[in-house]
Amino acid sequence: MQKLIITPIVHLEITSSCDANCPGCWGPPREIENRSLNDFKHTIEKLKLFGLTRIILTGGEPTLVSKIDEFIEYAKKELGLDVVLQTNGANLVKLMPKIAPYLDTIAISLEASSPEKDFRRGQRGFERSINSIKYVLEKYPQIKLKVGTCVFKQNFGDLESIGNLLLKLGYDKKIKENESIWKLYQIRRLGKGENDPILDTMLIETSDFNGEVDRLKEKFSGKIKITREANDTVNPEVIVRPNGEVIITASEKNKDEVLTQHNLFDNLNATLKEILIAQNREKYLQKLEENS
Repeated sequence: MQKLIITPIVHLEITSSCDANCPGCWGPPREIENRSLNDFKHTIEKLKLFGLTRIILTGGEPTLVSKIDEFIEYAKKELGLDVVLQTNGANLVKLMPKIAPYLDTIAISLEASSPEKDFRRGQRGFERSINSIKYVLEKYPQIKLKVGTCVFKQNFGDLESIGNLLLKLGYDKKIKENESIWKLYQIRRLGKGENDPILDTMLIETSDFNGEVDRLKEKFSGKIKITREANDTVNPEVIVRPNGEVIITASEKNKDEVLTQHNLFDNLNATLKEILIAQNREKYLQKLEENS
């Protein structure tokens, strides 16, 4: 019998805690319950039976979670999963010697070309991102490095300068070695910041976003590999929140974001059914019963 693939990739928001307070943040609400890493561990064990091949560890700030190094080692060594760590660099230098052998990709956020222009995170956040990027480039060239930039009105005119900064850091050499990328994300309403009043001043038109990304791809062609995530073409993502609820994000096919009524940690099958329905894959519900 052919295996039922529910999702090959899952985003794990393993904590709601973060040492930053970015306006319009699409992470989980701070007040949400944070379940244990053991709950996440058991869940990815089960999801692997349904085609899981990659986990993206996010939050909150995942590097602040106790024993995250053991979780990453388990996911790679025992389950053979592709492991991606998304971070603002908060605890990275301390953790990297422990987790580097088990990481496939590290994603570091960078939203400005200088501390003065860093609208959401200021000087401290900017310097930490730059220092983290430098650290990974110099100490861990074997690990894929993805620099992620959330694009909004306040940094829209700074994007080319961010690209030039990446060149100055030697990021073009890193890309040639292992296809690391600079990914640009159009800001959207998601997570704890979706009702933040300041978000209305940050949103940009999709046509403007796509036009600027096209220009940057031409500008940095052969130097920086640029990808995008625009709101009209975003792939539906499966996000496990810290409390076990699941978000299936809106996409071109599914216009509305879905938050499951069931909890993945406590009721796996019922939650998987909700995911299939949100993906417009009701025809596989019977197969889910057969595979359970």
